[in-house]
Amino acid sequence: MFGAAILTGCAGGGNNGETKSADNAEPLKFQQFTDSVSFQESGFTHYATIKADFPVSGPEALVKVLKGIIAERFDLSIDDAKDGQTFANKVVTSKLERVKKTVTDDVADEVPIQMEYYIESNITKVFENDKVITLGAGGYDFLGGVHGQGYGSGVTIRKSDGKNLSQNMLKAGAWDQLQDKVAAELCKFLEVANNKELYEILFKENIKFDEATNTLTIPAPQNQPFIVDNNVVFDYAAYEIAPYAVGMPEVVLPIKDIEAQLNPEVVELFK
Repeated sequence: MFGAAILTGCAGGGNNGETKSADNAEPLKFQQFTDSVSFQESGFTHYATIKADFPVSGPEALVKVLKGIIAERFDLSIDDAKDGQTFANKVVTSKLERVKKTVTDDVADEVPIQMEYYIESNITKVFENDKVITLGAGGYDFLGGVHGQGYGSGVTIRKSDGKNLSQNMLKAGAWDQLQDKVAAELCKFLEVANNKELYEILFKENIKFDEATNTLTIPAPQNQPFIVDNNVVFDYAAYEIAPYAVGMPEVVLPIKDIEAQLNPEVVELFK
C-alpha cells in the first residue's frame, strides 16, 4: 500500500503545496520536477527517467536536510541537489550511463536485446503534517533478464530540527516484541490463513517457525521504518524474505498499538 506509493511515485498523503509547522514557521513548499534522457540501440529506445517531489522553499535548515537526504539516496553531492531541475538532470544522466553500460555489455556478449532497457526513479512526498515529513525514494529498473526490479524506501524527518526519526525509531529489543503483530500483518499482505502457511511462502534461511507454539521469528527489514498517517511502515525489499512473485512485503502497524516499542520522541509527536 504505502510501499507501492514509493515505488510508483504516487503521493500517499499530504500535498505538494505549502504546509506550516506547529510553530507557524515559514511554510515548507515542494514542487515536482521531471527529466528523461534516452539513446537508440538494437532497434529500441533505452532510457532513464525521474519524477521528484523536491523542496523549493521553507525553513532553511530543514530544506538543507531534505536536500541532503535526497542527494544521498542517489549517491550525489549536496551541490548536485542545489535545485530541483539540476538534481533531476544529474540523476537521469548518471542512471543512463548504467543503462548504456548494460546494453553495451549485452551487445558485446551477443545477448539478444528484445525490448527497451530503462531505469525509472522517483522521490515522493509520501506524508506530511505539521510535525513530520516522510519522503520515499523508489523506482523500477529493467536491465535485461526475465523481469525488472522494483525498489523503494522511506525516511521520516522531524520538522522542528531536521532529525531523522527513521533511525532508532524502535527501542532496543522492540522488534522481538512485535513478532506476533508482524506475522499477522504479513499473513494479511500475502493473503494466507495462518503462520504455518506464511512460513511455507517465506524464505527459510533466516526465519524460524515453532510448530508447538505456532509462532514465527522474522527478521526486521533492511530498510528503516517510516511514518505515514498514524502508522509505522516496515517495507521489505523484493527477495528479502520471500520470492519475487509475492512483491515487496509490507507491515503497517498503528502507532497507538506499538507505543511501548517506539522511542518516546516518536510517540510524543502523535499525542
